[in-house]
Amino acid sequence: MCPSEKEKRIEVVTLFGNIENSAIIGELSDLGKYGKLLEEFQQIVYRLISKHLAEYKYKSREDLSQRGIDIEIGYDYEWHIAGDSFSVYLYSGDPIYDIQNILLLAIKIKLAWFTSHTNMRNIREERPLIDITIGIDAGWVLLSQRPWREELSDTVPRVEGQPVNRSRTIAMFANKGKFSKIFLSDTAIRFAKSKSSIPLRVIQEDDIQIDGTISNIRLFELAAYWDHEVFEFLPDGLKEDILGNLEQAFKKISPTKQFLWVYPLMFRYYLREEDDQVIRAERLDSIIKQGVALLRSFTEDEIKNFTDYYITINNMIGTAYFLRNRYDDDMRMALKIFRDTLRYAPNNIQAGFKLAECMITKKNYNSASKLYRYILTIDPDNSKARKLLDEMEKI
Repeated sequence: MCPSEKEKRIEVVTLFGNIENSAIIGELSDLGKYGKLLEEFQQIVYRLISKHLAEYKYKSREDLSQRGIDIEIGYDYEWHIAGDSFSVYLYSGDPIYDIQNILLLAIKIKLAWFTSHTNMRNIREERPLIDITIGIDAGWVLLSQRPWREELSDTVPRVEGQPVNRSRTIAMFANKGKFSKIFLSDTAIRFAKSKSSIPLRVIQEDDIQIDGTISNIRLFELAAYWDHEVFEFLPDGLKEDILGNLEQAFKKISPTKQFLWVYPLMFRYYLREEDDQVIRAERLDSIIKQGVALLRSFTEDEIKNFTDYYITINNMIGTAYFLRNRYDDDMRMALKIFRDTLRYAPNNIQAGFKLAECMITKKNYNSASKLYRYILTIDPDNSKARKLLDEMEKI
C-alpha cells in the first residue's frame, strides 16, 4: 500500500527512555517530592535535547512546515517529554548520523541524571540511585499529517510506525541490563557498527525473550561508550555540574558493577590532555585505583562473557600506567596489562600498538618491530603499523 499525499516513508532512529521503576516512584505518598523529582528530570532532558539538536544542525518539522516545505526530508527530528518518560525520533536522511546522535543523547541524559541533585543526595545518604532505562530502534516509518489533527489546527506531520512502538518495549526490557540499561535493536546496532569510529561495546542479550511484534529482534545492551563529544555542546553550566558531581561520586562510591557504563566514559575523559599536571596526575591515579579494583571483581567467566568491556577498561588502565610512568613499577604494569588484553583478545590492534610503544620506551626495538608485524598479519592494510615498522627497521 502506497503512502497518501499526506504521508511519506522515511527511515528513522527512535529512542524512548523513562525513569526505572517509575511506577513505584509514582506511588510516592508525598506528591510534592514526586513533583520536584519530575521537575528536575524534565528540565535536564529538555535542556540536553534542545541544545544538542541545535548544535548538530537538526531543524524542527514545525519550522519546515511554517516555511511551506511541509513533509520534505531534511535534517529533522521529533521529541517529547511526558511525565517521567521522553522520546526522540531522528531522520536526517542519514541513519548513521542519526544513530550517532541518538547514542550521544542517550549517554548525555544518563550522565546528567546520574549526577543530578536527586542522585547526588542518594549517594551522600547511601541510598539506591534512581536510574533511567532507554530503548533504541530504527527502521522505516510514516511521516503523516492526519485529518483529525488538522481539525485541532495541528498541521505538523508526525512519525508513526513500529520503530516508535518497539523502542518503548525495548526500554521496558532494559531494566534487566547489567551495564548501562541502554538496549538497542539489531537494526540500530547495524547502523552503529557500520561506522567504525563510533566508540562502543555491546553485549547481546541472549536470555531475554520478547513476545509479540518484535519476537524475532535481537537485543543488545550498550556496555561501554566513550565518545569525547559527550562532554561537548552541553547547556551553560551543566558541563561543570556534571564533571564536578561525577568526580565527587567517584570518590564516594566503591568500584562496583552497578555503574559499569560510567567507567569507560570517565576514564576516557581523564585520559585527555590536561595542562595542569597536578590534576592530570590525580586523574591518572584515579583511573588506576578505580579501574584495577573494578577488574579484580570480575570472575573468569565474567571476563569471557564480557570480554569487549573488560579489554576496553584494561586498555585504559594500561594507558594510564604508561602515561603516569612515575613509579618504577608503572611501565612493567603497562606491559603486563596490554599483554593481558592480547591474551583475551588476540586481534586487539590497540593493545598491540600500545605494547609496542611500551617496548620503544624501554628501547626494545626488536620486540616493537615484531608487534608491528603481528598487527599487519591481523590488518595487512594498516598504514600506521607499516610506517612504524619501517621506522623501527631504520634504527
